[in-house]
Amino acid sequence: MNTKLFRLGFVLSVCFMVVIFSSAAHADDGVILINQDNAIAGIDSNDAPGFPVTISEPGSYRLSSNLNAGGQNGIVILVSDVTIDLNGFSIRGNAGLSVGIFADNRINHNLVGIVIRNGTISNFDRGIDLALSTQSIVERIGVHDNESWGIRVGENSTVTGNTASGNGRAGISVGNSSTVTGNTASNNFVGIEVGRDSTVSGNTASGNVGQEGIGLECPVNLLGNTALRNRGTDILEFPGLGNCTRNLNTPAP
Repeated sequence: MNTKLFRLGFVLSVCFMVVIFSSAAHADDGVILINQDNAIAGIDSNDAPGFPVTISEPGSYRLSSNLNAGGQNGIVILVSDVTIDLNGFSIRGNAGLSVGIFADNRINHNLVGIVIRNGTISNFDRGIDLALSTQSIVERIGVHDNESWGIRVGENSTVTGNTASGNGRAGISVGNSSTVTGNTASNNFVGIEVGRDSTVSGNTASGNVGQEGIGLECPVNLLGNTALRNRGTDILEFPGLGNCTRNLNTPAP
């Protein structure tokens, strides 16, 4: 009888731990939570313990604490259609060759639809690197003190409302046919660099110490941007397949 009771108690204890783990990993709205503790443990069965946190299932993810990745990548995304809400928290690294959030297309070669929003990423080699994906969205992110790029995205992407400062290469770099609106880039090497056939509006680039504040591969539509006090050319056009169109920018035209 005592043996049966022991076994029953053991089973109940295991079930209780499963429930506790599930509630810690998922919010009430079904979003998968990421925090320092479950990053160390692994957020699911496909994620090995420790950093980087590896996302291998489409869906919505949300930080519930700051993450300190040490010298490793912070989060690696292997699939399309992933949204990560930093929820006001930060992801911090320890430089080296690591990346705060990285889209890795070695398994799925056509990554699309990755969304990153609402937080801060610092002290990596690259803050956010989605160059191997397309149709990405990065919004309301602060990236600072990364050794090369702050935010880097591929073609047909949208980058809006971000702040990039103190990054060693470009604060913001976007691929062709993208939209770049309402961002601030200061004290980077290059402020904002933009691929052809893009729209660039309402951005501010100042105090960047490299070749340009805003660099454009024409044709690009440039509307209502401010680029001042950059060490190189404030707005620099690189010859491409057509002319860039400028309206209401500072400096004019």
